Amino acid sequence: MDIVILSGYDEFAYAQQGLRYGVADYLLKPVREEQVYEILTKTACKLEAARKAKEQRGFWLQECKKAAEQIAEHVWLLNEEEAIRAWIEFMRRLEIAKPGAGTIRNAADDLIALLQGELQLRGDEESAEMDPVPSAAEDDLLELVKNGLIDIMNRIRQSRNWGLYHPVRKALAFIHDRLSDPELSMQQAAAETGMSISYFSRSFKEEMGISFTEYVIRRRMEHAKELLLEAGSKTYEIAWAVGYMDYPHFAKSFKKWYGLSPTEYKKRMTGF
Repeated sequence: MDIVILSGYDEFAYAQQGLRYGVADYLLKPVREEQVYEILTKTACKLEAARKAKEQRGFWLQECKKAAEQIAEHVWLLNEEEAIRAWIEFMRRLEIAKPGAGTIRNAADDLIALLQGELQLRGDEESAEMDPVPSAAEDDLLELVKNGLIDIMNRIRQSRNWGLYHPVRKALAFIHDRLSDPELSMQQAAAETGMSISYFSRSFKEEMGISFTEYVIRRRMEHAKELLLEAGSKTYEIAWAVGYMDYPHFAKSFKKWYGLSPTEYKKRMTGF
């Protein structure tokens, strides 16, 4: 709330005291009508600008939260390419929206803080720490955070003794290349790595924190979500592209994962 004082006292000390208390302006009687109009107009514009800034801040906080959840999932699963792509896409959205340099920097800081929180919730407090990002131009900021994400993923690999589990890395590449194959199975992945099914299953869960089946479903749902944002994409074709020959089964899995059917998600995100 902004306050304008209208007073008959011309003591400068009164005006000073009012300004110290944060009043917007101090008018001395008698006042002209145009003076009152000018002050009220200026105050109204100031209040409207503050309202819009608060609204914009709230909107970008929600966007930051969604982006942080998505990036954290990619980072936790060590999907480096997808994590970096999601970060770049978030920054490009900011750039297109043109919210101002201050908002871009604030949004980046918010995203980093939320991302660290998301990773800590997944149980890796130490690896989630990211060095403070210094003041930088937008292009430099993009690169600095990208490098920070890579550092976090490297620490997660080290904490999981990743170098000792090269077969799991090989299995992830195998899964990535065959997401569209409805016959993709743990038996195939185990055979690809030269491990027995039981040993592969234990090793995979130990390193990734989730089972092979859950990982495959997550990757398929994430890829489906990306494909749904593409212009002209058809939901039944996306089901095939992520390894589901039975569309109702795909739609049921997608809704269980995201709370919306593929059609509902596409409409909400693209308007079509």
